[in-house]
Amino acid sequence: MYRFVLHFLAAALPAAASVVQTCRRLDTQIPGRVFYPDSATYNSSISSYYSGQERELNPSCIFRPTSTSEVSQFIKLIADCGDVKFAVRGGGHTLWTGAANIDDGITVDMRSLNGLDLSKDHKIARLGGGAVFSDIYPKLVPYNLTVMGGRVPGIGAGGFVTGGGITFLSRRHGYSCDNVYGYEVVLASGKVVYATESSYPDLWLALKGGSNNFGIVTRFDLATFPLGNMWYSDLSYNYTDSVLSAHAKAFSNFMKPANYDGAAMMGVFLYYTGQGFGLSDAMWYVEDVANPAVYDAFTKIPNLGGTSELATVDKVVETFGENLPATTGRYVITVLFESVALANVITYILIDHINSP
Repeated sequence: MYRFVLHFLAAALPAAASVVQTCRRLDTQIPGRVFYPDSATYNSSISSYYSGQERELNPSCIFRPTSTSEVSQFIKLIADCGDVKFAVRGGGHTLWTGAANIDDGITVDMRSLNGLDLSKDHKIARLGGGAVFSDIYPKLVPYNLTVMGGRVPGIGAGGFVTGGGITFLSRRHGYSCDNVYGYEVVLASGKVVYATESSYPDLWLALKGGSNNFGIVTRFDLATFPLGNMWYSDLSYNYTDSVLSAHAKAFSNFMKPANYDGAAMMGVFLYYTGQGFGLSDAMWYVEDVANPAVYDAFTKIPNLGGTSELATVDKVVETFGENLPATTGRYVITVLFESVALANVITYILIDHINSP
């Protein structure tokens, strides 16, 4: 059986040429796509990263391709220019340093590859590798369709899909990467291939969480799903022992298999504002149902109120995004546990750590 050999973009390349010289060669070969420090386009790209950690990095130049062919040309040039490091960004929403930006290298900003094309039967949405989901959703709303994308503004298809991708529909349909028909990919050689379950199947499988280690994805062919209005609510609570205990019990019950509701998704946020700790919930329900009963245990906890709306997915993403502060550095760790008592212990350990000198 034919077996595709995966190529790592981080493979060793011939030594030589400086990054600046490579930027100049790239500018000559593909004019109008290379931007240098202090230019408006360069500064706009850097300032648009979600986390402060990424905004602190300064590439020698930024390359903004507009086609798969230009991405292929870039890879071939890099291979010819020596040990020049580069990073690839889509929406620039990944938190940690160096995820989608680089110091003293070349950052490939994919956001000009942002097209959307629906198949004739509307079952497949073809997204450019630099597409941002909050720009894609409004184009699918008139068809009462959506794709498995991000839940806040600014999330790009590139990092999200190849990183797995938790979506509003994940409790029904899995991760975003579980719903990809095919990837158009530029390999380390510059060759362009189309990876599906039957064509380059090893690559197709590796991209389910493989990030940008196996190539630069220039197009995602995603399954579409019917979605009209959905419900969203956020609730804030006073930070007290009784609220924490009641909330931990409610969340533990929400996550029990016996109480499973595939339409329900939520996030819980413990935060510190400088004036004290707070607790809040974000709750989503992918049916045209207001105040679904699955969240009753949370709404019965004394709370400070919040937003509640039935709206299309693009509006829900916009509303939720308004609750997230911009231009700050962030780091997130996810932990899973079943015990209510353990949830309370971990919460207090976190608070003691934050309060310690």
